[in-house]
Order: sequence, then structure tokens, then C-alpha cells
Amino acid sequence: MLPELELVPVDESVLEELVAVAVADTDPNDVTPPLEPGWGEARVTWLRDFHRRNRPGLVNGHQLTEAVRVNGRVSGAIRLESLSPVEVECGIWLARSARGRDLSHGVFSLIIERAIGTGAQRIIAHTTAGNEPAIAALRRAGAVLTSGPEPTVTAVIELIRDVPSEHSADEGADTQPQTASTGRHRSVVLPAGTINYVDTGGPGPVMVLTHGFPMDHLQWRKVVPLLGGVRCIMPALPLGAHKNAMNLDADLSQLGQANILADFLEALELQDVTLVMNDWGGPQFVVALGRDERISRMGGRISHSNPRPCIGRVVHSGLTESKDPARLA
Repeated sequence: MLPELELVPVDESVLEELVAVAVADTDPNDVTPPLEPGWGEARVTWLRDFHRRNRPGLVNGHQLTEAVRVNGRVSGAIRLESLSPVEVECGIWLARSARGRDLSHGVFSLIIERAIGTGAQRIIAHTTAGNEPAIAALRRAGAVLTSGPEPTVTAVIELIRDVPSEHSADEGADTQPQTASTGRHRSVVLPAGTINYVDTGGPGPVMVLTHGFPMDHLQWRKVVPLLGGVRCIMPALPLGAHKNAMNLDADLSQLGQANILADFLEALELQDVTLVMNDWGGPQFVVALGRDERISRMGGRISHSNPRPCIGRVVHSGLTESKDPARLA
């Protein structure tokens, strides 16, 4: 079972937990500069001052720091430092007892979320050539690794890419790059609970991109730049990578998930939606439930050679006919 991960602000209570786990369960050189041998007063003072100093976040030259909670327990920390308006540097430390459970990849996913929320387009990270778990996690996050002066390895994670030239000439296409990083991170409260989503905005036709299990909207970050002129909305459905627990009485069956998606479209008052599915075909149940009035087209997958969705009219889902096929034709 995957552990529950979250990033939390380092207030005074969390700071004391962080200091305690650092002193008890880390190599001090992984957490602070080499101020003295072992964990002494100088290192503890530096750690407290560092997090207090950076509480304002990425403003006025400060860094953003947050604690990592694993199954409700503080087990490490992350930092983001602004290098330029579009570039941030990140760092992580985890307690020894929190390592070896494939947590680094999950933490990097949370860091990517935070970086996107700041408007960053690129993440820089540094590690050592011998830190195999960190290197593996960076590769899984899509980083490009380059070796520097021994033993340094630099990783670059691109969060946005330009529209390829072969697509920029499409007739009527909007060639302004769009990705999850240029969209607004928002949330909406539904009967089943709170759903987070990213909305690129704009007046173009609406495309709702749903993800697979257990993924989230970041699945689409390399596809959205190729969909110029389209308003892309990417909800994080409760399929395993969502950040908010659903209500205790929420129905998370396939039909329940379809109702959550229909509630989402309704709450955002979306119309003439192109609904794109990947990995999981459950959104088709929106039609079976008779809640398809906001959907005009449904897509099955994204082709590698043609990044635009394969779209069909919603006339017959294979489960049940639409109540009014002419309306959706």
C-alpha cells in the first residue's frame, strides 16, 4: 500500500517535529551546512532560523520550505528557491526511516505541483553520482541528467515546452504554448468531496482531459502545448493520486466516479465539452447515467504521431443510447 504523502507549512509546531526527526534520524550534513561535528546547538539553531526566515515563501529573495508528512508523521522537508522568473531549484531531505519505500518519486511529484503553482517552467536539482535512489526518482520525474564536477549530478525537469514547428502552421491554430504550468490551479467542492483541477482558460472550445489510475493532471503536461486555441481543464479525480480525501460516504465505484465527473462539469457550468479519456474508460458511464447533456464529443486516446485526440460524436456509448442523439450530433 502506498504511503500517504503531503507537504505542509513549517509553523512552530511542525518545526519542532522537523527538528526532532532531523536530530534523531538523519545525517546532519544532509540537512544543514557543515557547521560542527554531529548534531549540536549550532546546527539546530541554523535549521530553526532557516525555516522561520523562509516562511514568506518565494518573495523578496526568500525560499519556499515545507515539511514532508508520511502517513501523518513529519519525515523530512523540501525547499524551492527562485533562480529566475521561470526557473526554480529544489532540494529534499528525508529521515532514514522514511527511505527505501519509493517515497522520493512521490515527493518529486508534489514538488512539481508546487513549482507549477509558482509559474515556474523548469526545475533544477543537484545530487551526487552515488545517490542512486535520488537519481532514479529524478529520471522517473522526467529529468535530464548531466554530470558536473565530481561527484555532482545536475537534473533539469522541463515543465513547459514550445509547440513543435510542424503543428504551428495548422490553419487557424493558436501557437501560444499552453501547459498545466500556465493554467490556474483551482478546486471545487462537490457532493463527494473537493476536486482539484487545472484550467488553462481562454475562449476556445472546452476540452476536459481525464487521467488514468493512479495519475493526475500532470499526465497531460506534454500534450496540452500541442492543443493551441483550446481551453483545457484537467481534474484530479479520486483514482489514487488525488490530494484531498473524499467524503466518507462518497461512492468511488465506476458509476460513482462517473457521477463525480458529471458533478464537476455541472459545477463549472461547462457546455459543449470534448471529454478525453485515457487508460480508464469509466467516463463513458456519464452517458449511461443520462448525465451527458454537457458533453458533445468523447475521445479515446492520444496518438503519438498525431497529438490531437481521436474524437467521435456522442451518439451511442456502447452502453446505452443518448437520450437525444440529434442534440449531440
